[in-house]
Amino acid sequence: DYLMADADPRALTNPTLVIEVLSPSTADHDRGTKYEHYRTLPSLRDYVLIAQDAVAVEHRERVDGNTWLVRHLTEGALELKSLGIRLPLDEIYADLDRVPHVEGT
Repeated sequence: DYLMADADPRALTNPTLVIEVLSPSTADHDRGTKYEHYRTLPSLRDYVLIAQDAVAVEHRERVDGNTWLVRHLTEGALELKSLGIRLPLDEIYADLDRVPHVEGT
């Protein structure tokens, strides 16, 4: 069951997955303060940060209680075990023109 926030009926209070598209002005906030808030939600299993200026995805997966596994992806696929889906990075970035691949991450 989805639980909506009283203050904002567009916001879930029990998400399984949160995806953020990073921008230069919000990247540090998304990786820091926002992540620290989201990780307190017991329902959250995956926190995904997607770069918009390069093929680069950061996947934080809750593996046990307060233990999180962090993956930095520049190729292959994003696997969201909590939802049973696999998203190839080529498909995530398919409609973007000439987004460079990040080397060595």
